[in-house]
Amino acid sequence: MIRLVRCPTMPAAVLLALAAALPQEPPAPRSSRDGLEFASADGAWSLEVHGKLQMDFARFDADRSLRRAAGEFRDSGEVRRSRLDLSGRALGELGWRVSADFRQDSGAELRDVYLETAVPGAGTLRAGHFKQPFSLENRASSSTFAFFERSVANELAPGRDAGLMLFDGWGDGRGTWAAGAFHETHSDAFGVDSADTRDRSLTGRLTWLPVDEDDGARLVHLGAALSHRDPDPAGVSFSERAEAHLGQKLVSASYPADRVEQLGLEAAAVFGSTSAQMEWNQTWLAGGGGPSPTLTGGYLQLSQLLTGEVRGYKRKEGVFGRIEPRSPLSRDDGLGAWELAARVSRLDLAAGDRLDVWSLALNWHWTERVKLQLGFLRGDAAGAGAVDTWMFRLHLDW
Repeated sequence: MIRLVRCPTMPAAVLLALAAALPQEPPAPRSSRDGLEFASADGAWSLEVHGKLQMDFARFDADRSLRRAAGEFRDSGEVRRSRLDLSGRALGELGWRVSADFRQDSGAELRDVYLETAVPGAGTLRAGHFKQPFSLENRASSSTFAFFERSVANELAPGRDAGLMLFDGWGDGRGTWAAGAFHETHSDAFGVDSADTRDRSLTGRLTWLPVDEDDGARLVHLGAALSHRDPDPAGVSFSERAEAHLGQKLVSASYPADRVEQLGLEAAAVFGSTSAQMEWNQTWLAGGGGPSPTLTGGYLQLSQLLTGEVRGYKRKEGVFGRIEPRSPLSRDDGLGAWELAARVSRLDLAAGDRLDVWSLALNWHWTERVKLQLGFLRGDAAGAGAVDTWMFRLHLDW
């Protein structure tokens, strides 16, 4: 049975109003390599249908001390993501998106639910439930990952929340900026909210390409993000796995705080088929009558496309995109694209709660939307022990 999460009535009213304004003639469908698209004859209304399926399998070898501290690690598999994504235009000028993740443990959960429109002279205004503008890897789609999960440093980055955001490009398309005000929902799922109304945040991100040559084959990305948060009286909590969703949580910490300040720094470079990416996140906690620790996290990753492709970059969003094989897998002579990647990451939650992860991944991109991934990860929780993980993923999106 599929369970739908509770949602406020306002989005339903908006959707009913849009439905009432639909044209009398049904839109004509057309297919493309990117999915199924519908559009009205005058182009004022459109609908795009996309989806994603990720199937994971993991095998663990954990120290006895870590199993005692964190629990047993069970070799298993799961559908990591199973998503349906609908987006399009309404009334000619209004953009919209609704995405749902069909999870084995919690039914159907709405993820991104928003409307957006251009504001003359100011950029694009987005309203609804979506990711805050913070962090290079957090803003990127999981379809573009060189690894199985975002780094452990991403635990410090704000996630999806309800809010308003204004964003645009600058510098002749070489930079992006975004700023928004959000109400923390404590969940990536829309409609799962906190009863406390104080938990608010202000977040902004700025990116720039000081080097952008050869149609993206030589590129340097720099970025920074700031976030101010007024947490609810319960304080703030953090917990993280060793970059394997099927594994156990290895570190966790909770602190009383009435103010949270966050800084994120980004840098990345592409030189032909070689790319590098790194981030550093720092979080300062203050108030709450308890300790005021500083939490840190960061990672460094390298990627080599063995078959000569170049990692794509989405200039309007300031994030990396897909890898498009020069020779997609086929019965003739197409072998797809092969990628070798390595990453080291750290999350330090203070008070001795530190997690280091080393990762290796070999990715076989059949097409730009189908790939197989094989990886090895070693996670070391300070003072508790280490776990080695072998992982395999089948990824398909459209």
